[in-house]
Amino acid sequence: MKEAYIAAKERWAAKMSGKARPAVRSTNRLPPGQREVHNFPVLDLGIRPDVPLDKWELKIGGHVENPVSLKWDQFAWKGAKFIREITFLDRDILGFWELRGYSNTADPWTEDRFS
Repeated sequence: MKEAYIAAKERWAAKMSGKARPAVRSTNRLPPGQREVHNFPVLDLGIRPDVPLDKWELKIGGHVENPVSLKWDQFAWKGAKFIREITFLDRDILGFWELRGYSNTADPWTEDRFS
């Protein structure tokens, strides 16, 4: 299921990548094509990893002075969803979705969603 979902997102990004973007940023409170909602949904891939809390860790490393690895009892009081590692870099690289056709800048005010 995960591979099919990702493939569908990649097809959507490829389809949308040829669409023209507005030249001027929106002056409205919300980006173009979006609306305010009051029942905010939890968005995920529908795939939830089964990670026992005694095995979970968050690694923070890369371009930092002091790399650190945190266990569950040292960390997630707000509980960032499924995060396992943060790597700081001294340059920009494309991420998972950007490699699959989504915009690296992703400015919602100019509908910059696809590369």
